[in-house]
Amino acid sequence: MSTYGVTFVREGDHVRLKVSTWDRKNKHGKFDHRVVGKLYLQPDPGS
Repeated sequence: MSTYGVTFVREGDHVRLKVSTWDRKNKHGKFDHRVVGKLYLQPDPGS
């Protein structure tokens, strides 16, 4: 089973969307956090 998280971070005039998952166990038996995707959102110039 995988657990996913979504983070929105405002950076100046755009927003960064980051998708993370905890789906792999490390050698200590704990789940590792890894980023699986990033997307930069910009404001609509018409608004």
